[in-house]
Amino acid sequence: MNFTPNPQLFASVFVLPGAVADEYLPLASAAQLKVILAVFRTSSANFNIQEIMHLTGLPEQEVSDACRFWVSVGVLLCDGKGGATAEPAKVTESRGDAQTVPSDALAAQTSVQSEKEKSETAPKAKEKITVSPTRPTHAQICKRLDECAELRELFNEAQTVLGRLLGTGDQAALLLLYDYYGLPADVILMLCEYARTRGKTGNLNYIYSVGQDWSEREIDTFERADEELRRLSAVDDNWSALCARTGMQHAKPTKGQQKYLSVWINEWHFSVEMIALAYEIMTERTDGIRFSYMNGILKSWYQKGIKTVAEVEAEEKKFREKTSATPVATAKTDRRAPRTDGVSAAVAKSGIADGPASYDLEKAELAARTSVPKLRKRKKK
Repeated sequence: MNFTPNPQLFASVFVLPGAVADEYLPLASAAQLKVILAVFRTSSANFNIQEIMHLTGLPEQEVSDACRFWVSVGVLLCDGKGGATAEPAKVTESRGDAQTVPSDALAAQTSVQSEKEKSETAPKAKEKITVSPTRPTHAQICKRLDECAELRELFNEAQTVLGRLLGTGDQAALLLLYDYYGLPADVILMLCEYARTRGKTGNLNYIYSVGQDWSEREIDTFERADEELRRLSAVDDNWSALCARTGMQHAKPTKGQQKYLSVWINEWHFSVEMIALAYEIMTERTDGIRFSYMNGILKSWYQKGIKTVAEVEAEEKKFREKTSATPVATAKTDRRAPRTDGVSAAVAKSGIADGPASYDLEKAELAARTSVPKLRKRKKK
């Protein structure tokens, strides 16, 4: 099946630099391509973010990020300044103790510092990465491996830890963690080892997602990574103990359950026995497993300083005693109910004393039943 442009549409065209298609088409994201098309379609020397947002339908943050990308590679200018137009400039990223020089493909994905930031000598806080990177191709990975011996060693060690050969997708994920997210090789290998212990060696999606999270939280040194892995291992061990006590069948906790367990154990210092007790109370009062309900129970105990099962039982006993000692509210007195002073409500109202009834109730009921006339059957003619 062959496709050709519609010649009737050539009556209305606009100019787009050839470098956009020749150099950046395989590198730029969909949002970045939308923005650059909208910019050159406006045919205006100056444009504003709102105008591009209207043309592309993208939110303001994505438009701003895309514009910064095109400025970094020299396609757009910001205040008359921009990168080189012949080829993207190589950017040296500094993340902790690790410094790497990305290839042309990965350098196009990073944000360059402004001239003012470069002139300042004071240390800067690391900016949060907001632009999703494009996975490098096989050719770009090979070029990076030729440039960086540490990266080659990382790939070899990762294969040993995971017990299998790395495919192109796996290599791309490791390369982005190393170059784009700035994680040192030893930290990435620690991630691979942790993934192996959790049985997640089939692909690197898990390692990649955890690496992204670590980069945002600045867990980018051996010491910080070791501390984080100790915390995760403690959560896993306590989860196994909790499942053994409660009979839960979940092999691994979800991310939300991990966060709850981390707070209960590391911040509130509850034992697995106390968490299991909160689980039992939760199952008695709710349908299904609701960790948010368990969190409410444990938070109440934490605020009251309750740390043991005996203290929970004492608190429950105190509550029952307090409830039983509280007087029950008296119901409204029925106006037809007899008075407690021996005088009926009717006597109190009319002043006439009650006397013996002038009729027999049983005889009256019998008479009512026997006096009902029976219908006679019509005689057939």
